[in-house]
Amino acid sequence: MKIESFSIQNYKCIKDLAVDCRGADGEIRQWTVLLGENNTGKTNVLRALAQLAPAKMNFKREADSEFKDWYVPLGLFEGFFSKVISRVGGRKWGYDPKGDGYSEEPVDLHIYGYGVSRYPARTALSEREGNPTETLFNSNARLSDFQEWLLQLDYSQKSGSEKSQKRLEKMHDLVRSDLFPGVTDFSFKKDGDNEHVVVVFSAGKDGDVRFEELGFGYQTTLTWLADFCKRMFELYPDAENPLHEEAVVLVDEIDLHLHPKWQRDLVPTLSKIFPNVQFIVTTHSPHVLQSMADVNLYVLRRDAESGEVAFKHCPRSDFRGWTVEDILSETMGLGEKIHSDYYNLQVENFNKALDEEDLQQAVKAYEELDRLMKADDPLRRMFDLQLGQLKRRYDQA
Repeated sequence: MKIESFSIQNYKCIKDLAVDCRGADGEIRQWTVLLGENNTGKTNVLRALAQLAPAKMNFKREADSEFKDWYVPLGLFEGFFSKVISRVGGRKWGYDPKGDGYSEEPVDLHIYGYGVSRYPARTALSEREGNPTETLFNSNARLSDFQEWLLQLDYSQKSGSEKSQKRLEKMHDLVRSDLFPGVTDFSFKKDGDNEHVVVVFSAGKDGDVRFEELGFGYQTTLTWLADFCKRMFELYPDAENPLHEEAVVLVDEIDLHLHPKWQRDLVPTLSKIFPNVQFIVTTHSPHVLQSMADVNLYVLRRDAESGEVAFKHCPRSDFRGWTVEDILSETMGLGEKIHSDYYNLQVENFNKALDEEDLQQAVKAYEELDRLMKADDPLRRMFDLQLGQLKRRYDQA
């Protein structure tokens, strides 16, 4: 099941928000992206969505009554005295502090959330059966120790488990994909002279390296993707390819710790590996948008005076033909501020000198711009022409 649309009212800094995850054709787009500066409420949107997932609990209402199953939104535990109601597919569950808890059997809404703290645990897998959106709310939360999980899969496949073998093959495919440039695969090797087996990654000229020796962007991306794959394998144990099944994934700052080129490759590769997964993510990066062919984009901005967050839907869904500067200027609201303040000041000085026909100041500003600009900057030609016209007027005077 996927999220077709959602609305949020009076949640933290969000007064009223309505998001439609469908495209012009009425179909749910795979990617909904929330773009904005820091402190504009992007993370709060993901947290609100994470609280749609119901948790099954037992409550005893009277001493002689039977235990009954109630489904309450996970958000109940964050703000117990808030009225928390989830409605999906016409069904609802929740808690009202003025009344009783209530529930109808909820739909299967498989939501997985990943906050900015995407680190593996150092505890046994059996101890990490936690909330699949916990890292969105708790910066100290940890994800599964995927190295231990890979070792368990390897042991199981050597014992004849065909299911473990297939899962391990999928993880090899993941690591070999374009998601991890420079890393070609992983394998299992003995650690020195002892019998302890560890996971190592093939990293080209660097040879075999441990997980802890990989770049931080590799570590965090491997961790959350392995955690998600593990959960998909467990959710769809009998599927031909569990990674092709449905789920909703929330990722805060999906571009975190990634090189710009890697950011640009991220979306197409994830779309290929998880073709039926709905991603709702936040980002600051124009490079992430630049690779998107069918994105549902919402831009968030906070009003400086009122402090309220405004949400604007971008009608454009394909940014593959846009430059990074186009996205920064038009979509992210930088306007002419895609250059440094110092560069913009020199442009302002140059234009002012042209208007006042002050050749000396125009030449001075031009020389500074010439020093700052790249050799192939298209604006260089325009500045040349403008300065040449001013010089000719001086020669004719």
